Amino acid sequence: VWMWDVGVPVDGEAPFVVTLPGSGDTPNEMAQALPLVQQAMDAGRCRAFRLVGFASEDWNQDYTPWPAKPVFSKEPPFAGGASATLAWMQTELFPVVEQEVGIQLAKENKAIMGYSLAGLFALWSFVESGSFGAVASCSGSLWYDGWLEYLEKQTLPENSHVSFSLGAKEEKTRNPRMAVVGDMTRRTERYLRARPEIGEVALAWHPGGHFANAPERMAAALVWLAKV
Repeated sequence: VWMWDVGVPVDGEAPFVVTLPGSGDTPNEMAQALPLVQQAMDAGRCRAFRLVGFASEDWNQDYTPWPAKPVFSKEPPFAGGASATLAWMQTELFPVVEQEVGIQLAKENKAIMGYSLAGLFALWSFVESGSFGAVASCSGSLWYDGWLEYLEKQTLPENSHVSFSLGAKEEKTRNPRMAVVGDMTRRTERYLRARPEIGEVALAWHPGGHFANAPERMAAALVWLAKV
């Protein structure tokens, strides 16, 4: 687990915490992204926040909400272990974070974001737990089997906000399952816009493929989550 304090909170302002499920590369990614966030903060475009990142060594296990067949034949199937990851966050991670910041965090002062399968996990955790006021899914794997069917059956967090970003080339892949990511992201965005529980919904398209300009895109998502 890593914790970064980005900026200095205004006196009397409740702490704002962003949870970042990631990998062992997360500190390197944030070394590139956080200076861009600091520039936005200096310009008054977002508030100070604490970023809490953690690593998974097995994304196919820890960030998938239910079992599914693999994308490529030589890979193991997706295990669907996200419930265990979310339970760990709720019972072990968040109590430590709240002890660190000295306050029990209300929903509106908690957000979650992720990239790729972690972006799917972030969005699923936002819906499943109801304990986050905002979520950012960067190149989220919304092609995942059963995603929209799951979403349409759920109660959503009241007065919450959702941001998506996607590379323009991502839906041009030759893999038929992954090629639906653009359509599924658009459909998810439209569905959430129509739900009365959700406030602001944003969808940003970026040039390039899945990992093009990833630190810049993650920085933009963090600024959106922590905007004033």
